[in-house]
Amino acid sequence: MVRKSHIDKTSTIRYGVYISPFGPCFVAMRGTDICRISFIEKGEEKAELQLLEQQWSAEEVIRDDVKIGILAKKLFEQGSLSGDVVVRGTNFQTKVWKALLAIPEGEVITYREIAQKIGSPHAVRAVGTACGKNPIAFVIPCHRVIASDGGLGGYRWGLERKKLLLAWEARQA
Repeated sequence: MVRKSHIDKTSTIRYGVYISPFGPCFVAMRGTDICRISFIEKGEEKAELQLLEQQWSAEEVIRDDVKIGILAKKLFEQGSLSGDVVVRGTNFQTKVWKALLAIPEGEVITYREIAQKIGSPHAVRAVGTACGKNPIAFVIPCHRVIASDGGLGGYRWGLERKKLLLAWEARQA
């Protein structure tokens, strides 16, 4: 479930890098809730940390590879999530992200269909932009959204990774 954070309550954000089946990823959690998963390439960790600190500027941010490793292993190997996801975004973005969470594993949907589902049928490009701003890769499955012509469309973390994710989910389903 996507929910907005309580801005008045500060907590500690723990982050780390985990080598997932789809490549290295930067993972952060606020309490027991995931607040960021980004696939990264070599040298991108510092930029991800800066984005995390900007987005959650009132929070204490500390590195904790052990705790993050345990969480990420459960998530990527067992498909289980112990907490919720917590995100910060515009009302439109959170509507899109909630709609993405409803897409069953192993299935795809078009950007246009997402726009229709959230009651904004003409906002197809804005849906694509919201997908590109998704702060929690894999869990909020923006990789399941494709173009109306059946093409892959885009993917913030690369089309090869999107293909890998879709193929892996097809095998799991």
